[in-house]
Amino acid sequence: MYRNVRIHLDRVEELGEFLELEAVVEPQGSWDEAERLVRDLMERLQISSASLLESSYGDLLSVPESSD
Repeated sequence: MYRNVRIHLDRVEELGEFLELEAVVEPQGSWDEAERLVRDLMERLQISSASLLESSYGDLLSVPESSD
């Protein structure tokens, strides 16, 4: 945990290993502040925006593999 950002190290069978940053925003909290904290952590951990995934693990597992 870093302030209000949970840091998860995930190992997903058939997919590999992932790092997940999960900002927790309280009802009176600021979404802008949460986003700033996540971006700060990304910079500190040297995670580029290009390496981000937009899909859930379940979605990734349901994508058929190409047969090239």
